[in-house]
Formats: sequence, C-alpha cells, structure tokens
Amino acid sequence: MNKLTVLVVLLCQVIFVQANNVSCDGQADCKTCINGTRFGHCGWCEESKKCLPYDITDLNLDGCKTDGFMSNCIVNHKIVLIAVGVGVGLLLLLISGCAIWCCCCRGKKARKLQRRKEEEEYEKKREEIKLKHEASRAERQVRIDALREKYGLSRSNPYQKFENE
Repeated sequence: MNKLTVLVVLLCQVIFVQANNVSCDGQADCKTCINGTRFGHCGWCEESKKCLPYDITDLNLDGCKTDGFMSNCIVNHKIVLIAVGVGVGLLLLLISGCAIWCCCCRGKKARKLQRRKEEEEYEKKREEIKLKHEASRAERQVRIDALREKYGLSRSNPYQKFENE
C-alpha cells in the first residue's frame, strides 16, 4: 500500500471514531446543539431545554417526549418524517396514475384510432371490389348483347320465350 492510501484509511477511522464520541453536553440552545456537533448526533429537547445524544436510526430522542429537534430548530423531526412520507406517497400515486393513464387510456385511444383506420381500409377495399364486379358485369352484359344481336336473339320482351325456327 502506498502512503496516500494509508493516510486516507487513518483519516476515515479518526472521523468515524470522533462521530461516535460526540459530546452533547454544554450546549446552551438548539442552534449550538444541532449545528455545533458533527454528523448530527445531538438533538435538542425543547421540553427540558437540554442537548441529548441520539442515534440516526432512532426516531425519538431518549428522555424527550414531545418536541425534539434533530436536524433543524424550526420544524420538529417527527413532522419532517410525516411530511416526507406523505410527499413520497403522493409522488408514488402521481407516478402510478400517469403510468395507468399512459398505458390504458392513451392505449385505448390508439387502439380506437387503429380500428377506425382498419375499418376505413376495409371499406375502401370493399368499394374497389364492388366497382370491379360492376365493371366485369357491364363488360359481360356487353358481350352477351353483342352475341344476341349477332345471332338475332334480340327481343323486346326479356320474359318472352325464344322460338326455334
């Protein structure tokens, strides 16, 4: 190991030991209690006007029942936790609502537009087929009429029987 690595490791150990051995005694007010200690291991109890140690993982100050300030002196730590929880919950609801809207509602519109487009294409093809059939029917009728005229089978009454001569 080089000297720089050893120095960084020793420095981190010293900071970690100092963070765990923070003294919260002798702090006279909330501002000096919270801002005067490193890494926020002290909290101010407004009820007893004392600076008390606390663990970051613990939600309550030991020995303080009501107003415990741990991160700032303006808002109670419990209120901050509740507000953050509500904010995260609302954010999750908003994200899930947007996801549902994008996946379901917009998808429904897209499917409806696709279906309408397919129906229009189908109707267009049916119309083309119908025109093609009418054209072939008219062409066939022209050929039949030409043959009738050629063989003298024209008649004024289409329901009249043909007579053999």
